[in-house]
Amino acid sequence: MQNISPTENSAKNDFANEYGKATSKSNVECQLCSQDVASIPNDYLMELVNIVYRRTNLDVTKVEEIIRMTLNHMQNTIPSLSGTLQVILNSSSYANTKTGSSKAYDSALSGTLTKLKFHLSHQAKNDMKKEDNDVIHDLLEELLDSLNVEDPDGYHHLIQQDDYHIIQILVSCFQLNYAPSLKLLLAQIFGVICYTMRDSTTILLHSVLPTELDEWNAELIEILLEKIERPPTNDDSVQLPPLFLKTILSFNLHMKDSIRNPVITALQNGITQEFCSSLILLFNRNVDPVGVTVSNQNPSAVIKMMLDMFSSEAVASVFYTNDVKVILDIILRNLTDLPSGDSGRSWNLTLLNRVAAINITSNFYRSEEFIPILSDLYKEEPCFDREHIEKLWL
Repeated sequence: MQNISPTENSAKNDFANEYGKATSKSNVECQLCSQDVASIPNDYLMELVNIVYRRTNLDVTKVEEIIRMTLNHMQNTIPSLSGTLQVILNSSSYANTKTGSSKAYDSALSGTLTKLKFHLSHQAKNDMKKEDNDVIHDLLEELLDSLNVEDPDGYHHLIQQDDYHIIQILVSCFQLNYAPSLKLLLAQIFGVICYTMRDSTTILLHSVLPTELDEWNAELIEILLEKIERPPTNDDSVQLPPLFLKTILSFNLHMKDSIRNPVITALQNGITQEFCSSLILLFNRNVDPVGVTVSNQNPSAVIKMMLDMFSSEAVASVFYTNDVKVILDIILRNLTDLPSGDSGRSWNLTLLNRVAAINITSNFYRSEEFIPILSDLYKEEPCFDREHIEKLWL
């Protein structure tokens, strides 16, 4: 038998002790790791995606891709977390699938609605505080972003829950809250919901909302016009003017009498240069920010606004002479390009009638091009006022 020196024996004992400690520590870490892994929800990756998705304008699949890249980088950088991170990476497999995007969208919107219900209910029962308004403002922006999706069918079932309870809560918020920024966001949300969910219009009409809208006056519209002309200094990306323009166009759709229309009154008294320029730009691009479905009964929000503005010479005078010529250029192009029977062409003719009746300059502008087109339209368009146009043009 080989003799072992006391020194060697001591060294072996020390090694055995240290090995035992290391093994014991490793086992504990493994147990803790196992406990951590066991506590990870099956859909934890989706939960992470939802958190980022609600706070960004990124597509949900892009959000997941970024999160996966981050977790993979952490695996390589922190090997001790590799196992746990891999479980998270494997916890959801909906990347780049419509079903996965739908689930994430559903979860995100549902979470926003739940938080809104809580904060709005709390606000209704207590005095309104600035902190509450700030939270509600952020949640309303989240809701508006979620509603502005390509497939609105994805959120109908959530809005319809509990007999449209969320709509009633939003109406109550509109009624109780005097913060203009919240009212503007709520007005946009109502507009999107009404446009995509026709049955919700009936609910809103039977609520206190119509009464509340009556409180919108020319003074408020003038404030919006001023903000369009001179955007707030903290609006670095100039996002507010288009929002205010859309709000005015949306509100004007409800005004049937141009004489008692607060929008028209505000346009006579307020600053209108940027408003008119933006309106003409939308008309030229055939873009309706409100998204009205044009029919023989309903013009676009842009044309409705222009028809009201050309309802009297006093209001029409806010347009410069060159502005009127540009409008006539666009009408001429639309009359030429749009097919017979198209509702858009009929409304362009109606607008032409209104412009020609108010602005004497228009009667001579490009008349050699208008006259043959108008002559051809005698038999095609039911709204065509032959006697009126003959008097002004022919």
